[in-house]
Amino acid sequence: MKYQIDRFTALYIFPFAAIGVLFPLIGQYLSYIGFTGAQIGTITASATAIGIVSNSFWGSIFHSTNRNKKLILFLCIITACLALCLMLIKQFLIFLLMYIIIFFFENPIFPLIDATTIQANYPFGKARKWGAVGFALGIGVAGFMADSFGLITIFPIFSFFFNYDSSLYTNLHKKRFSKARLI
Repeated sequence: MKYQIDRFTALYIFPFAAIGVLFPLIGQYLSYIGFTGAQIGTITASATAIGIVSNSFWGSIFHSTNRNKKLILFLCIITACLALCLMLIKQFLIFLLMYIIIFFFENPIFPLIDATTIQANYPFGKARKWGAVGFALGIGVAGFMADSFGLITIFPIFSFFFNYDSSLYTNLHKKRFSKARLI
């Protein structure tokens, strides 16, 4: 049982670390590239607003298929890849559109991880608290990297954490499949 909790714990650390990288520093980055306060507010609010649609959309797919881990894996990979595009965009409307697209895929990851944890009968509180640890880890890493190499580093770090999480999902799926075949 301890081994399984540790694996689910790791699945919480990295996506929350990604959010810890992006959310505290995105406003500073947008200001740095010349966006106004109103533009920054619009962009950051769009992430929450798109969640109203995306969580329902991806949640219905999650509940109607039996490929929960593959769906989360897909969402992590798409989020990580698209986030790198933000480094290249300096125009407000294009940035806003890309941000909305990214968060269409990113927003449902957290409730789907929660649902997967609960469906697997893992102790939810023990696994979920590691999301806070991940968020703090992300802030620490991003702050240091932004000071050392510039604010633009938030995008590759954000992507790294989601890619790492997707690799954990891949390994979780492979180990469960292998274990099932041995029994």
